[in-house]
Amino acid sequence: MKKVSLFFAVIAMFAFASCGGGSKINLADKGIPVTFSAPEGAEVKKGFANGDFDGVVYVNYEVKIGDSAMDILMEDIDITNDLATCLDFAKEIETTGDNFVKFIKEEENGYIAKLRTDDGDNYAFGYIIIKDKRAIEFSEVNFEDYTLAEIKTLYNTAKSAK
Repeated sequence: MKKVSLFFAVIAMFAFASCGGGSKINLADKGIPVTFSAPEGAEVKKGFANGDFDGVVYVNYEVKIGDSAMDILMEDIDITNDLATCLDFAKEIETTGDNFVKFIKEEENGYIAKLRTDDGDNYAFGYIIIKDKRAIEFSEVNFEDYTLAEIKTLYNTAKSAK
């Protein structure tokens, strides 16, 4: 069973590499000031973590890309931490539990992690950008299993965010 953490799903919600084509997705009109490139056919829908939770407003959308999906989450408050602190927190949450094996990619804004489940290897990612004093967090949709190829596609899509 995949490591599932509701805390991570709410807090750390967090390839369009060489395939050519694709489309630009702009979430500004949905409350998240971000635009990114996604493979052709990507679909955007409202995520489950929208609304006011203990006085903090969350804006959350899911982007379906083929059989996989990416969460995009933003707390609608000015952040008080820098990018490195936000990413360190997301990575700390990722390593919680028995399923974490290792980080197979670590960059300034994100990571790809290898997990082990009862069904075999699974992968996860986190990618964060700071824009308009907001932390915008990209991650795989929880409760699903992902191959490394699927996670790389999602991660590269997140990396195109501006």
